[in-house]
Amino acid sequence: MANTNYYSRRNFLSQLIADNSKRRDYKRSFLNPLGSINHKLLKELPPLDQDVLFLNRSSFGIRPSDFQRIKSIGIENYLEQQLDYESIDNSALDEILDLVFPLVNLSLFELIAYIEEGQLIGEDRSADAAVQLISATMMRQMYSKHQLFEVMVEFWSNHFNIDISKGLDLILKVHEDKNIIRPHAIGNFREILHADSKSSTMMFYLDNHTNTKFGPNENYARELMELHTLGVDGGFSENDVKEVARCFTGWSIGDANSDLFTFYPENHDDGIKNVLGHVIDNDSGIADGEQVVDILADSSVTAGFIAKKMIRRFCSDNPDIQLLRSVAKTYLSTDGDMKAMLRNIFHSRQFLSSVDAKFKRPIEFVSSLFRSVDSESGQTSLAQRFAPLSIVINEYEASGQIPFFWSPPTGYPDVAAYWTNVSAILRRINLSTGVALGDLDFTEGEEQGLYSEFINYDYSLLMADANTAEEIISVIENSILYRDMTQADRDLLIDFLLQEGAAQIPEQRIRAVIGMVLSSTYFQLR
Repeated sequence: MANTNYYSRRNFLSQLIADNSKRRDYKRSFLNPLGSINHKLLKELPPLDQDVLFLNRSSFGIRPSDFQRIKSIGIENYLEQQLDYESIDNSALDEILDLVFPLVNLSLFELIAYIEEGQLIGEDRSADAAVQLISATMMRQMYSKHQLFEVMVEFWSNHFNIDISKGLDLILKVHEDKNIIRPHAIGNFREILHADSKSSTMMFYLDNHTNTKFGPNENYARELMELHTLGVDGGFSENDVKEVARCFTGWSIGDANSDLFTFYPENHDDGIKNVLGHVIDNDSGIADGEQVVDILADSSVTAGFIAKKMIRRFCSDNPDIQLLRSVAKTYLSTDGDMKAMLRNIFHSRQFLSSVDAKFKRPIEFVSSLFRSVDSESGQTSLAQRFAPLSIVINEYEASGQIPFFWSPPTGYPDVAAYWTNVSAILRRINLSTGVALGDLDFTEGEEQGLYSEFINYDYSLLMADANTAEEIISVIENSILYRDMTQADRDLLIDFLLQEGAAQIPEQRIRAVIGMVLSSTYFQLR
């Protein structure tokens, strides 16, 4: 066994730069992480298998079992199984989540009691539930078998963005995630829009709990149209914003013993309103806001806006206009059925031709990184796989994408331009090589031991049939990248493996190559 310190992360990076910085072939190599920024160069990438394209877009990273299953049953059956996610047994993960993050399952009344109990003994527990929700969300993205469902949970959490750090939302967001976002993540847009309009979390975040006829607050009304339905160029006017705000006067937050949404009729503006050309004049004040939601859900402009965001999520930063029209038409004909829209997108020629058109945001990169090195061998339990959680949180924080921590209501950007900068790419190199080499500057103690068990799994399982440098590279292509590299890049890695001329290639040198591949352009695209 090679000395585990033979290649430290720093030494490896120094050697990589020294060996390759002056090589012309490396500057145009897809092993160069900065190649992901060179859009002209991306056209020279080898073809990608359609099954791999689908898995990359519909999950937080490919694991061997995913690849084996889609090859066994085909894309169509795999898609339908993921859409019918409740039919897939996920109990092993759910049981551990319940054990490790129990606050996520508490009612608001129970959460408040937990916080008040802490106050009696001098403990500040106000952020505990938020931390557990963020942690559970990360673990679901990394280990859930309901991968497409988790992708859609993240999509709608970002669409109906809430900054969890704002006051009461530290605990209210737990309620929203459990009762609004997750139940509707692969459902019907009208239903999730209605549910979100009565979300105490959203009311607090966008201040609608202060919206009364005595002092109107237009924050929610504006973002409802600009960010949730019509879009900033959706054709609504400032007067529409004022009228929608009037419709939602009296919509507020109750107490933790109720379902939290409470309508106060004495605070509601009962006058006639005109919203987007629709006259609103109801006998019941609460019906005003509900009618607004239906008007917006019925709008062809909303159909186009939601279609565009979904296509951007799954296909391209620049959605194809023909596909946009097709998905919008599906939205209108199915009353916003998300499954029908997803089928339309995944079956489209535009999806199949969108290879390498999306760049992994931090949550996708980190999740796919850990999914790629999880051997699924049974040597590590799910509990042990939770060991790198603090590293994941630290990486998300440094990369600027902790779940539920985007302050403005726009949600995290979903385009490569925001995430592709040299500083961010260097962070990915550090994490990739650190994971591959088991050198992450981790703190000492029990957690260090758990992490070592997680990351230092037996590489002989991966390389069981690989005896030569060429075979090692083929295993990496087939079991980590799930795609071919260029011959020039294969040759570069083979040279790296053989450069010391040893009869047997040291394991740490293989790990170094895996680190290089995990930080490469090949792996950063999805």
